[in-house]
Amino acid sequence: MHLIGNDTTAVTEAARIAGEMAVALLDAARPGARAAAPYQAAMTAAHLREARAEVRVERYQSAGGAVLLAQLVCWYGGHEVRRALTVPVGSPTPGLESALQAAEERYLAGLRALSPGATLGQVRAAMGPSADVTARVSLLNHRMSGDVRVVPGMTVALEVACDLDGNPALRGGTALTTAHGPIDLNRQHHPIDLDRQHGTIDLNHQHGPIDLNHQHGPIDLDRQDSR
Repeated sequence: MHLIGNDTTAVTEAARIAGEMAVALLDAARPGARAAAPYQAAMTAAHLREARAEVRVERYQSAGGAVLLAQLVCWYGGHEVRRALTVPVGSPTPGLESALQAAEERYLAGLRALSPGATLGQVRAAMGPSADVTARVSLLNHRMSGDVRVVPGMTVALEVACDLDGNPALRGGTALTTAHGPIDLNRQHHPIDLDRQHGTIDLNHQHGPIDLNHQHGPIDLDRQDSR
């Protein structure tokens, strides 16, 4: 079950391709663009990398204007990763920003709960499902069923959908589990040495290489730049 060697390289490459799909979709979701343009852009990005992909885009007329909810799945090298994102068509309103923040907070709560020994049900509960919030936790690339207990080397997809006062928001991504915490693969661009990883790493905004051989604590990569 533990991912090593080429397995780790393949899953991080799949995550990188999913990131390219998301960027292509965002670029195509402009006011006045054809309805099919975001879907086509994301699929094209996957095909250019010779990856299999599935893209689902739903358009809503929310209280704050038009918004796209997109779910992306990428298969590469026998590994699956997923992403989910909310794309405002135009400038987001305060109501939509609040919904986006709520979805982000619940996604991060699930990520924090994704530690060895916890069950996937406990991770879902940490994401705070309610009448207005749907949370899903899915084990990828492994054939196991039931309320599985987390161990290092798993690939897990987290997704939160919420609707606050008519403002829908979707947030989701894929994480690798390690003995010391999860690695969020949403925008991971470099191979990972799981055997030497010693802290939680949020790679949503990672912009340069990281040497994990000497990493012994959490890294805030919101401000991390390559030199």
